[in-house]
Amino acid sequence: MIKEGKVWGQTVPLLQSPAIEIHRINVNLGGYCSKHAHQSKFNAFYVISGELEIKRWKQYKLVDSTHLFGGDLSIVPPGEYHQFEAHQETEALEIYWTELNHSDIIRETIGGIDGGLTSYPDFFNTQEKWEETEEISNVFEKKDSISKLQ
Repeated sequence: MIKEGKVWGQTVPLLQSPAIEIHRINVNLGGYCSKHAHQSKFNAFYVISGELEIKRWKQYKLVDSTHLFGGDLSIVPPGEYHQFEAHQETEALEIYWTELNHSDIIRETIGGIDGGLTSYPDFFNTQEKWEETEEISNVFEKKDSISKLQ
């Protein structure tokens, strides 16, 4: 077990991977970390025992303050300045992770099975297909109207 002394107490890494880190931290009474932000990591604090205040700097120089006790959790998003301070001898888990953007795909073509890669098919550009699509939409709207009347 690797322990690392800090000005405010100590930290022990329990799990370290490219996707997540979990550290057990022991913060001395009155101990506090630097005011800082993480570029891409979420930072969560789960208090096992003691009392840990989490300060979060918001827009317009506002500071939110949350006091955590045993069983409490606070999550700080990436890019937000924050700082903790112990108001009692505190044991906590500090958890870091990043999140993938599940909507990060940019399509230049659409999939199909016609035997080749193409750009968007012509039906997206033809008036006939737009009219056909509009007719189908009208059928569903009429069906919904009838259902509401019944």
